[in-house]
Amino acid sequence: MVNQQRKPRGAGKLPSSLRCRFAEGENAIPDPVLLAQAFAASALTAAIVVWLLAWPWNAPHRWRSTLGYLLGMASAMAVACRLLMVRPHWPPRVDQDRFLFVLLPSLFCVEMTAAFHMRPLLIWSLRLLLAGGVAPILLYGSVYVSDSAGPGTRRWTPYQAVLVFFMLGLALSTVWRLLSKLQRQTQSQVVPLAVALSCLGAAATVALSGYASIAGVGVALAAAVTGCALAARISRNSPDLDTAVSLSVVGLFALVVVGRYFGNLDLGHAVALLFAPLLSWLPEWSPLNRFGSTGRGVSRLVLTTVPIAVVLALAYQQFVRDSTRFAPTSSSEPSLQDYLDFGK
Repeated sequence: MVNQQRKPRGAGKLPSSLRCRFAEGENAIPDPVLLAQAFAASALTAAIVVWLLAWPWNAPHRWRSTLGYLLGMASAMAVACRLLMVRPHWPPRVDQDRFLFVLLPSLFCVEMTAAFHMRPLLIWSLRLLLAGGVAPILLYGSVYVSDSAGPGTRRWTPYQAVLVFFMLGLALSTVWRLLSKLQRQTQSQVVPLAVALSCLGAAATVALSGYASIAGVGVALAAAVTGCALAARISRNSPDLDTAVSLSVVGLFALVVVGRYFGNLDLGHAVALLFAPLLSWLPEWSPLNRFGSTGRGVSRLVLTTVPIAVVLALAYQQFVRDSTRFAPTSSSEPSLQDYLDFGK
């Protein structure tokens, strides 16, 4: 989700085989400097909102900290959209509009209900119901479930659609439940940071896989969760980060689904990105448990980073191969190697 009028840096210097991947328009790869600025501003916004509503000088209240996380998340997303000049459509027309205007408000309602009703059965019934609806919301009106491209163009039969949505909902609910349990067990800021790393990795991988406009969403999600973790760290009475984990897990799942079905994200890469945060459990079951809270925290981040780095490297190699395959043969046109060697 980037400004359709912004021209990425260096786009005019690319060979034509790469220029189509960096060109202006819906799938233009965002300027890394702009993304970094949006990340910093969004994280700071979320941290301030969460810190103020958590009232660090008083005993923390679950409803107040939950409201802080939700408002911090909304504020961070708004700041990121503003800086990246994102203009979502109302009524929602595409998957990113449905993510912002349908999915996130539904998630906010579920989490606020969970803050006032502490019965685990009710909380997880609502979360599982939402987990089952995330994929149908994102894929609504697409060629997978409707004849949007003309009569007879629907790719899935009703039976196939139900099966795919069930498997996707099961995957999301499994990751969500396990990470929420880990967060409640450890009461650490590292668990949401591990999911934030996965959001950044998913955004970069999906961008390299042909759907660059989703990068802004991944940056906003990661920034919001990072800001929440920072606020919890500096608060005198650290509020529970379970809500931040829920927001980031659902956001990560949305990134993977959009990249898989609207981009060219490989299935193996999608699975690795979605389940990478679960490696944060390993320090609880291994000899790393003897290293203390700091050692376990570092181990969680390292273990999460490894599969993300591998997926990013493979996605970049595929991006280079695809660019080379369609490179022009004319000597008057700069080659891919010329571009890679530029500035050395």
